[in-house]
Amino acid sequence: MARLFTIVSTDMTIEVIKGFERMANSRQPQMPMDGVTLGTYVRSRREGLGISQRQLAKRVGLSHSYLGRLEANDFAQPGPAALYRIAEALDLEPENLFALAGHTVPEELPSFEPYLRAKYQMSDQAAQELSDYFQFMAERHNIAERPSPRADNHQEQS
Repeated sequence: MARLFTIVSTDMTIEVIKGFERMANSRQPQMPMDGVTLGTYVRSRREGLGISQRQLAKRVGLSHSYLGRLEANDFAQPGPAALYRIAEALDLEPENLFALAGHTVPEELPSFEPYLRAKYQMSDQAAQELSDYFQFMAERHNIAERPSPRADNHQEQS
């Protein structure tokens, strides 16, 4: 089996190995090959910071019972919004939690307008004007998009 990536934090190292399989409709996730689960990772980090489940729940706007169930691995795939808030509160990389939860982590950044909409609260008109202005500046200063990592990998394999 091939190692996909390694997550390193101050108190543990997790290797994610190809071969973790989960049924799409399963309420109970299957144990990954290395025995580290999302719940174990979150609990370890929370306890390492000296934060109770109730304190973390209050910080992220979730119920303490939800966090308890998440740490007990009762959810097959917790939602990205909750994982993102937990990651921020525990000073973790959200991508690591997404990967442990079985969410696909994109390899590329979004284009400019979707990024603006995700990052900032703004009207459609404001997003369009910023996007148009960026396009104007990109042409004026000869700014080009970098090739995606997928394109580089595909060219190397050819």
